Amino acid sequence: MSPALKRMLHALDPVENDRTDNPLRRPFAGEDHSLSNITAPTQKGEFMRIMSIAPKNGFAVIAGTERSQAATMVLAAGESTGGEDNRHAKSDQWLYVIDGSGEAEVNGRYVPLTGGSLLLIEAGEIHSIRNTGDVLLQTLNFYAPPEYEE
Repeated sequence: MSPALKRMLHALDPVENDRTDNPLRRPFAGEDHSLSNITAPTQKGEFMRIMSIAPKNGFAVIAGTERSQAATMVLAAGESTGGEDNRHAKSDQWLYVIDGSGEAEVNGRYVPLTGGSLLLIEAGEIHSIRNTGDVLLQTLNFYAPPEYEE
């Protein structure tokens, strides 16, 4: 597992999430749920971007560079997105399930999705995502190269 993914998963840990000095901590009820950009120095003294995310209903591009893009997607119980005309011609999409359960259809093949699932949808593949559970299906998505205009 990459160090970056370890840091992200560590930040989602309930114990770590209670630490107010954790820059990736999820907001609690009543707190500001907006995105906050934080810069942190690297070992070389350069700066990197760290974001605290709080996925909201629907789809939102939350960050990007010239080479990649991040977005959140939240689907209500029974809701779906995508279909026969949903494909990204030049971008691979990595879909990580933060919470909830659902099903992905990629080129006619079905795959179950649960918290912790990581799905690769390669450029050009027709796909859809459906929430099959009773709670919100929350995902974090990465596109390389970027797919959407910000």
